[in-house]
Amino acid sequence: MLRGMTAFLEAVDERAEQLARQQAVGEEATSLEVEMEKSDEKEEGNEGRSTNGMYAAGDDPAPHALGSQVSLPPFPAQPTETHGSKNNGGMAPSKKSTAAAVSAEDEGGFLQGKWNHVEEGATAAAAALMIQRDLESSLLRRKDEEIDVLAQQVRRQQATAEAARQELLQRSLQVHQLEESLRAVRARFDEHKSKSRRLLEDKQREYEELCRRIELQERRKHAPGSAEMDNYQNSKDVAARQREEELAGTIASLRREQERLEAQIAAGRREVDAAHEQRIAVAQQLEFMQLDLRGAQEALESEVTAHQRSKALLQGRQRELNELRAAVEKNGGSFTAAGALISFRGDDAGSRDNLLLSRQLLEKQNALEAAMRDAAEWRRRCERATLRLEEERTTRVNITNSQQLTRDAADFRPISFRRLTSTGRLTMLVVDLIATVDNIAIRFGRLLRRQPVLRLIAAFYMLFLHVWFLMALMVFGRSADISSLTNKSP
Repeated sequence: MLRGMTAFLEAVDERAEQLARQQAVGEEATSLEVEMEKSDEKEEGNEGRSTNGMYAAGDDPAPHALGSQVSLPPFPAQPTETHGSKNNGGMAPSKKSTAAAVSAEDEGGFLQGKWNHVEEGATAAAAALMIQRDLESSLLRRKDEEIDVLAQQVRRQQATAEAARQELLQRSLQVHQLEESLRAVRARFDEHKSKSRRLLEDKQREYEELCRRIELQERRKHAPGSAEMDNYQNSKDVAARQREEELAGTIASLRREQERLEAQIAAGRREVDAAHEQRIAVAQQLEFMQLDLRGAQEALESEVTAHQRSKALLQGRQRELNELRAAVEKNGGSFTAAGALISFRGDDAGSRDNLLLSRQLLEKQNALEAAMRDAAEWRRRCERATLRLEEERTTRVNITNSQQLTRDAADFRPISFRRLTSTGRLTMLVVDLIATVDNIAIRFGRLLRRQPVLRLIAAFYMLFLHVWFLMALMVFGRSADISSLTNKSP
């Protein structure tokens, strides 16, 4: 736990250092931008001063009023009246303006190149700052993830420490309980020890008393009148032996009664177990019947749904057929009593439409016949499912009544027969065997009633078995006749 807290504090310190470094980088970037702006302003001021020095005294100073904001190209100088102006035809001022323009263009190109260089440096610095910021952000995210992992480890360690503390409390409670039980056992041992000591002392006193009595009896034997004492002692011994024999007989009779009662209890337990097994078997049969009934009901519901669907489809087809018949009759056609088209009268212009209608009518009529066949098939299936469901209900009622009659018959048996069936193992086995055979026969009958293929196989098997039995009897009778004839022949 201390390691987790130390790691967590170290992670917090690293995060604070990263934030401080990020803030320092931001301040450096801000100072760099301020210096770049100052250098740009200085360069623009120098450009303005250079252009002012290049202009003539009569040039217009308006373009240089913007100073540090915009660098404008110089205007050509105004023509001045000189002594040779008329003779030179105005060539000197034009040469001066051309030279000034060329020098201004060279200066502007140099300044533009320098500005481009500064812009490229600033762009590179900004890109480096962006990359540094991305690296710092990725590093911060990584450190955040590490801090989260460390926090999870701290929480896990805290949970482990809490679990260990709970386990320690439980162990301390167990130790306290064991100490209490040890004290109780020790107290009982001390009590038992004291009781044993008292009993030993009592037995010691009884032993001493018996020894004293024996010594007195031996002294009386040597004294006069010992014969009467012997007769008295003998009579007491005879009475004690008779009483002992009576008690032994009573104990034997009680033991026999106990054995009989134990046998009755065991028989009653067997009866209870058999009744419980029968109840379980009946419950299983009832569950099987409920499952069969539920399956039959689901099948019936599906059949009824399919029948309703086919009935609705049949009604829709019937409506379409009636509409087509009405359309054909409207156009001059006629039908037989069976619904076949006899004649169709129409003009040449609508003959194709009428032919199409007649074809559609025939198709719908065929579809209607197919739907009627499907409806008949679904109706037959529904009837079969209904019959199956009725058979299941009848079988369930018959089996329930037979089980109730068997239970009533078992309850109303005579007491002697019930005691015989409860005490006799052979009779119980016979009754269980009969019940098992009856149950198997009922299940086999249900299976044969549900599966016609198995019913046919069972019928052929019984027929083949009877034929084989008859042939065996015939062969055995013939061999017996032959053996009797051979015995009579000598």
